[in-house]
Formats: sequence, structure tokens, C-alpha cells
Amino acid sequence: MKTRCSTPIACLCAVITAAGASELNHFQPGIFGTRDFFVPAASGFYYSQMDFTYLSDEFRNGSGNVPGELTIARSLDLSRTISGSASFGLEKARNSGVTLNLQGSHLDLGATLDGTTALSASLDINAHATAQLQAEALIKAHIEDLDVRISGIAPTFIWVSETKVLGAKLAALVSLPIVDMSIDARIKGTADFSARVNGQLSLNAIANLGLSSTVAGTLSATTPRGKTVQLKSGSTSLTATTTKSKTITKDFSGELNLHQDIDFTIKDSRTDLGDLYVQPLWLGWAGDHYDIALSDGFYAPTGHYAEGALDNTGMGFWTNQTQLAAAWYPWKSKGTAITVATTYEVHGNKEGADIRPGSNLTVNWGVSQYVPLNKNMTWLADIGVGGYDIWQVSDDRGSDVTYDANVHDEVHAFGVQLGLAQVKWNAALTMRWMHEYAARDRFKGDMFVLNIAKKF
Repeated sequence: MKTRCSTPIACLCAVITAAGASELNHFQPGIFGTRDFFVPAASGFYYSQMDFTYLSDEFRNGSGNVPGELTIARSLDLSRTISGSASFGLEKARNSGVTLNLQGSHLDLGATLDGTTALSASLDINAHATAQLQAEALIKAHIEDLDVRISGIAPTFIWVSETKVLGAKLAALVSLPIVDMSIDARIKGTADFSARVNGQLSLNAIANLGLSSTVAGTLSATTPRGKTVQLKSGSTSLTATTTKSKTITKDFSGELNLHQDIDFTIKDSRTDLGDLYVQPLWLGWAGDHYDIALSDGFYAPTGHYAEGALDNTGMGFWTNQTQLAAAWYPWKSKGTAITVATTYEVHGNKEGADIRPGSNLTVNWGVSQYVPLNKNMTWLADIGVGGYDIWQVSDDRGSDVTYDANVHDEVHAFGVQLGLAQVKWNAALTMRWMHEYAARDRFKGDMFVLNIAKKF
């Protein structure tokens, strides 16, 4: 099923497994502007904050279309053998007193008996049951009123060294997003379930019952003149035991047919950390008419993640990211920039599942034009267009990959950006909108971004 770090919207694919959804990638290209892939020119520390909102109201299946009715058919073999045993015991004691009076014509004869009676019982049961259950399930459902909203901020800290490596400026960055996500959808359809069970139950029971009694007392005679004469004293013991056993064997069979209408709402939300991104290596080569940047970094699974949950803000696996970007400036002023950036991701194993997502290739492209707003050109407007394309380039692997791994996800987007730069302050403010016009095996939506950057 699909999940995402900065945009964990694909968690909703848990309810549309039949669409064959695979795993998504960490890198979210819509957050980055046309010139954001290159090492800043001046050495020092920079702070950049990317505020983003992603909105989607449709999911595209493996054919790139909005799925109609999703059908899930499953055959189930639930044959089981169950064995077990149990023992029960009981012990109870009772003290009793009995008085017997017998009266004759010349004397009274009486006896008083004091005794203790104990009862004990035990029951041993051994059971063995074998059942063969063959079942067929057919679920037909469709999604209505899908509403996915992901908002967040990605505070990013950048350091540019004065040291050069192989003629390139050396830099590094770290970013930890905070994500607020909400998912709302209605699922409607039907579920039909049929099953037949055949089996045998064997039950063996053994019962033991014991009874013991001890009687102690005196027997006396009283004369008419009131004189008592003891006739007997002592004790008598009585013990009795019995054992019973029985074995029962019974065959059983039956059929079950169930039809259920499905109509329920999925609604979930969470605000939490996303996955941490660390880029310790960032090299930049610059000339009058070009910029080239090469970087390598990794995503750590610091965001909230639970297998199958809809409110994940992290993806639950590590990712290594390598990026190569180039810019061409037709004029030395670098007022016009034509840029291309390629990003390659290699993913690790997911937490709690035997799944290793396939690798992803992303291409960002854009054209940016600076327009002076004053005579000394300290205030510049940044007007540009751009887009991105993401392809999954290898299969998801692992024993828990139950969907069609040959279906690879992809998405394509274009958009515009408008920014304002203050040269003396080394500060910039950029607004951007990216529209995903085509998608396969994933959600399709719109990304809105506000970037603030400042050198300190």
C-alpha cells in the first residue's frame, strides 16, 4: 500500500488494495523551486522554511484512470485442527449433628451423633477437532467524496563552507518536516461471503468421585429415676469411590451465505513529525553561464508510522537519495535560468512488513526570470514556470507484496512560481503552484508552496 513522508496521503490506499497500489517515494519535488537545487553563492548559514499544502480528490489506478467499482475476489482455505485438555477438581466438607430419641415405658433411650463428611470429585477432558473450511469472498466497492489534505512546514538549515572540494563549493543541509494531514472518504458497495465446513469432533471424559464420612459419639440410657448409664462410645469411618468414563465422536457440516451492504466513512487526521532528511554532501560548481550541483543524503524514519494506518506522517523505511542538477544562464547576470535536476532514490525495508519499495527517478525542470523592481536592482521579482515527473523504475520486493509489482507508479506535473528577492539581505520569498495533470497507481492533486529563505 502507498505511504508518503511529506505527503502521506497514499496511506488511503489501504481501502483500495484492489487497485494494485505499490509503495511511494520519499522525495517530494513540488516543494522545491527552480533555483533551489544549487549551492548558495555566499558562504555561511542559511535558514529556509517551506510551507506546503497538498490537495487531492481522486486516485488513479494502474492504467492511469479513475477507478470505478473496485472488485476484490478471494478464495480462502481455513482448515484447522484443534486439540486440548482440561481438568477440574472439587472438594467440600460438611459438619453435621444428629439427635435420635427413643422413649419406652420405663426408660428413655437417646443417642447423639457428631460426624464429618467430605466429598471430592475430579473431571479430565480431552478433545480433538478437525475442520475443513472452504470460503469464497466477493467485495465490490467504490469511493465517494474523497478529500485529502496535507499541510506542513519543513524547516531547513543550510551550511555553505569556504572550503572547496575538487573545485566545488562544499555545503550540507538538514530538514525535519512537521505534517498536518486529514483524510475523508466514503466507501459504498456490497460484500458476499459463502463457505462450507466439514469436520469431526472427538471428546473423551473421565470422572472420579469420592465420598468419606467419620462418625463419633455416645449412646446412653436414662432410667425413670434420672440416672444415666453410658452404653457405648467410639467412631466409625466410611469411604466410597467410583470412576466413570465416556467417549463421544460426532461429524458435523454446514453452509454459510452472507450478503452485506457496505456504506461507511473513513475520516482520520494527525499532526506529527515527518521523516528527517540529512544531506551531508552537497557540491556546487559555478561559472558565468552555468551551475552544477551534486548531492547525496538520506531519509530516516522519524515520522509516525504504523502498518496499515491511515494517519501516517512517516513512511517507515530508510532511503538514500542522490541528486544531480544543472542550470544554464544565457547571460552573465544570471537573470534568466533554465534548470534540470534528476533525483534517484534507493529504499530500504519497511518496518513491520517484508516489503522493499522499488527505486524512483524524478526529473525537475524549470525556467526562472529575474525582473528588477528598482534602479539599483536590489529588489528582484522572480517569475517562472516549471514541473516534475516521477517514475518508479524497479519492482517492489518481499513476501508481503500481495499486489501486482509489475505496475509501477508515476506522476507528472507543471506549474508556475512568483517570488521576491532582496539582494542586500540575501533573502527571498517564493510562492508556487504545481498541478499534477497525469498519474498512475497513485493520487493526483495540487501542491501549493510558500518558501522563505534568509542568510545569517
